This record gives sequence, structure tokens and C-alpha cells, in this order.
Amino acid sequence: MLSITNYEGTLTEALVCRGKPVVRKNIDGVFKLTLDASERDNPHSFNLIAEEGFIEAAGFQFRIKQMQQKSRGNVKSVKAQHIFFDNIWRRQEGTNGGHKTLNNLPLLHYGIQGVPLLVILMKMAI
Repeated sequence: MLSITNYEGTLTEALVCRGKPVVRKNIDGVFKLTLDASERDNPHSFNLIAEEGFIEAAGFQFRIKQMQQKSRGNVKSVKAQHIFFDNIWRRQEGTNGGHKTLNNLPLLHYGIQGVPLLVILMKMAI
């Protein structure tokens, strides 16, 4: 089942497409969804089909990146990209995961002071 959500995330409707929606994986690992949707098949959701909107297909979310409106039959042709690539370039500073033990504390202290980690590890091994 396909559904479409507007950019703000406030409206969601079912989406019916002409033919089968096609999901492809490019050489660089990007998943892309391609489909055509007509106004006759989607009276409530046709206006939600716009760039930067979300399409959910088989549990995966795709963001609409390209859209063309065809004059014959009032059909929108959509190309969408998996949302993983929306967040790939965002960087979060200062996140530490897991837990720290007392053995890790000298490494953290020396690592902040600029002592090479290799020297510290060699001293611990001796």
C-alpha cells in the first residue's frame, strides 16, 4: 500500500498509482522510487503530490525530488529518493555512546591533551 504525506507532515492520504511503482538501487546505493499517479484515481491525494512530500511504500519512506505534470489525463510523474540520504550529511558533534570504565579514563585524559593514542597503547601493553 502506498501513502502520501505533505511536506509539513500534517496530511496523509492513500495513493493509487498507474501501473506498478518501481524501486531501483543505483550504483552509489541510492534507492529511488518512480511512479505515475492520476487525478482520476486519487481525488483526495492528488494535490498532496508535490516536491519534498513523502511517499511510504512497503514500510519505507521516500522524499519526492522530481515531479512532472503531464497534460494528457492530468497525471503526475514522480521520482523520489529514500529518506536515509536526507540525513547523511548532518553531523552531530560530541556524541558518546556506550559506557566508560576506569581503564578508559587515562586514555580519555591523554587523548584530550594531544598524546598520540599509539604511544599510550604501547605503554599499557608493557
